Amino acid sequence: MAKKGQAALEYLTTYGWLLVIIVIVAGALYSLGVFSPGTYQGKTCTGFTGQVTYVDHKLASDGAFTFVLANNVGKSVIGVSSVKMTLQDGTTIDDTTPGVTVPWTPGAKRTLILGGPIAGSVGNSYSMTVTVTYDTSDIIGHKQTGTCTGSVE
Repeated sequence: MAKKGQAALEYLTTYGWLLVIIVIVAGALYSLGVFSPGTYQGKTCTGFTGQVTYVDHKLASDGAFTFVLANNVGKSVIGVSSVKMTLQDGTTIDDTTPGVTVPWTPGAKRTLILGGPIAGSVGNSYSMTVTVTYDTSDIIGHKQTGTCTGSVE
């Protein structure tokens, strides 16, 4: 009977140490950010094709959203009336003063710097729909929409 107890104790001790090592390794991987999707998610923006095209964007931890677009309309843009951002949780920020210098000539790039209550921790992932409303000499209120994803920088 004593030999069975000793074998059971050795079995439990061996597997107990194995479980402790697994927990330590999992904790180390978690602290390195291996299990965070924001670590691997690159920034992309889809949907801005044709007239006003996407060049680059960045979401800072203080909530500032920097968005770079190129004018491929074929004529000058005479005004950008609004930029609306809708986050994945439904929060909407509508900036009616995006600060784009006009006229925005064909082929030129413009940087829009927007702010709002969209601050997050560095490394957290986000997804938002961005709608830019702009005017040309013959089109008033034309809208271009895209979805931007990435991680907070």
